[in-house]
Amino acid sequence: MKVLLINPPWYRFFGKAFTAHPIGLCYIAALLEKNGYDVSVYNSDYNKKKSGELLMGDISSMESYDRYPVILDDSDHPLWKEIGSVIASQSPDLVGISSMTGQYGPAQNIARIVKEHDKDIPIVFGGVHPTVLPEETLANDEVDFVVRGEGEYSFLELVKKIFACESFDGVLGVSFKEGGKVFHNPDRPLIENLDDLPFPARHLMLEKETYPPFAFGNVIASRGCPFNCIFCEPYRVWTKKVRYRSPENVIEEIKQVQERYNTNFFYFNDADFLIRKRYVSEVCDLIDKEGLIIDWCCEARAGELDDKIAKKMMLSGCDHVYVGVESGDEEMLKKIKKGTTIEEIRDTRKVLLENAIGFNGMFLIGFPWETEEAVRKTISFMQELDPDFASFNCVAPYPGTELHDMYSTSEIIKDLDWRYFFHQRPRLELNEDMTEDASIELIKDVKSAFRAQNKKRKMNNRLIG
Repeated sequence: MKVLLINPPWYRFFGKAFTAHPIGLCYIAALLEKNGYDVSVYNSDYNKKKSGELLMGDISSMESYDRYPVILDDSDHPLWKEIGSVIASQSPDLVGISSMTGQYGPAQNIARIVKEHDKDIPIVFGGVHPTVLPEETLANDEVDFVVRGEGEYSFLELVKKIFACESFDGVLGVSFKEGGKVFHNPDRPLIENLDDLPFPARHLMLEKETYPPFAFGNVIASRGCPFNCIFCEPYRVWTKKVRYRSPENVIEEIKQVQERYNTNFFYFNDADFLIRKRYVSEVCDLIDKEGLIIDWCCEARAGELDDKIAKKMMLSGCDHVYVGVESGDEEMLKKIKKGTTIEEIRDTRKVLLENAIGFNGMFLIGFPWETEEAVRKTISFMQELDPDFASFNCVAPYPGTELHDMYSTSEIIKDLDWRYFFHQRPRLELNEDMTEDASIELIKDVKSAFRAQNKKRKMNNRLIG
């Protein structure tokens, strides 16, 4: 039986592309393939013309922001025709679609296209947004099932039941419709041993031969995040319990990817790779022991690095670290429950600099209570830190976050459509005290300062070597 797993378009609306393998879908594909199913992974957000671009922290332009809903509502747009053509050529017996909140509109469009191709094809939604809002997701006529939370084994068991025409009652972690009613089975326990999962099936991606080598270097070493940031929702899938693959298992995947896809660049796509320094140390030791010549990067919180682990990371090939700075205002950091301080951020920058590891700072602006003065503090702090790369995003009150719960009854959120719930939008809709014109001007100033910083650092890098 043929299963098609689809990552909906997102960056393509803004003239960009998602140039990486959709790792969550590739994990599901690997388990399905292991159990005898014919599977393909379709990254409909991939655009060969933009495949060399790095996209992190790219705020959309006002023009592309306004164009996005127009494309979304135009069923005759070439993007939807292209997706329909791929679906028809694959002739799937079942389709799985992963969706974050910003992708929910595109995901609905894809479901419609699938049903227009063949109304009898079962459609399964998964990802953060359907996990948080399964009832609302199943209100769509085209959506038949929702896989909630960690999806590999739930999806596999559901597929078996669908193709065997058996009852779905016992499939943990699944919501479904039957007789006009919605049913929610109990949650599935978290996977105890992540090493039991096969490596993500990068080889099952459509058009994989057209991707640049770095597209295959995403690796997830752990799942879960124990922290309490009010703007973050992935914990609704992975929970706050952190589980780790064995260092040996991670290194075997890196060796396989290096051999098959000719890449020497790896990105640890964990929520926070440095939570357990002993684990990172073991990974670094194995990289050295295996004689691997790679460059790698990761995400981390300020305050986790010390000189000892930074030195070991550098010697094993760590090129840069993405640090969630968020704000240059101490009170703002407390209010968003970041759990870090301005001084810890400065210290982290210092440790990375002294160990020749790049510091990439990630910032957030636009919280409902944030003043223009606080935003300008963030600009000044960014310039003080002098990151090798600086990105900023506009905060969105994603469903499932504490921020959303705080404002769930507010007109601020009631007036927003899910299609606008994404960090790359160029407006600060959440602040009732700031006029739209003032918001637009402030965004321009922030964008200008960050672009100037990145241009300066790129010039410095060229001069260095």
